[in-house]
Amino acid sequence: MKNADNFTQKLIGFSIPVGTVSGIAASFIARAELSTILPQGVAGGILTAALISLIIGRFESKLSLSSLLAAGIFAGTIAGCWLGLLTSWTLGGSHLFEGALTGGGIGLVGGTFIVLLSSSFSKR
Repeated sequence: MKNADNFTQKLIGFSIPVGTVSGIAASFIARAELSTILPQGVAGGILTAALISLIIGRFESKLSLSSLLAAGIFAGTIAGCWLGLLTSWTLGGSHLFEGALTGGGIGLVGGTFIVLLSSSFSKR
């Protein structure tokens, strides 16, 4: 991909505020302390952007906006599930499934926003 590093930097730049908002939303949904959940939200946004960047790098010639959106949803859901599960386990909760489900839902929305923001501000 031409300018792959620049595109990855833009994705990560869009993912940090999206991850922050996702962390705040997850904190209110899970009724957990903001200081505990917020770093996981930011990390989830960055992880989602990295996964989207890998998918774009691998399948660049085959991606349209709809398939890029599907990749963002997939990457966000996967990253959110893992981070939700990890956060729930770290907090000592007995509700691991609910943590993964909440993280997956937040990640799905976050991945969608990352792709929509990056596609609206990029030339491609």
